[in-house]
Amino acid sequence: MQHATLCYLIRGNPPREILLGFNLVFLFPAKPAWSQVVHAFLATRWDGHPVESTEMIPAWFAIDDIPFEQMWQDVSYWLPRVLAGERIRASFTFKEDNETVDEVQIEPWYEKEPGEENDDASD
Repeated sequence: MQHATLCYLIRGNPPREILLGFNLVFLFPAKPAWSQVVHAFLATRWDGHPVESTEMIPAWFAIDDIPFEQMWQDVSYWLPRVLAGERIRASFTFKEDNETVDEVQIEPWYEKEPGEENDDASD
């Protein structure tokens, strides 16, 4: 399974405040090479302006107007929670079409206290 870090940054201007936001696991049984673990961050303050890239065209939306129908199906499960300030761990298993979410598991993600043992390698 691939591990990735998702962090949209403003080119040339690193964010001033970065918060670890969530941990997402995507499982594609019909195409295992697509399965991945994503560690994503939130930038609450930055300098500069978003710039179009091969992966995205920046656009701003009111939270109630986010175009979920234009995104991967899993986004509607986790993005509203993250935007509401929750730190979560989530796992999504996709159906044979590699687009439809078949199974969802979402749980709060709490940081461990200093000195506390960590049994989970994905922290």
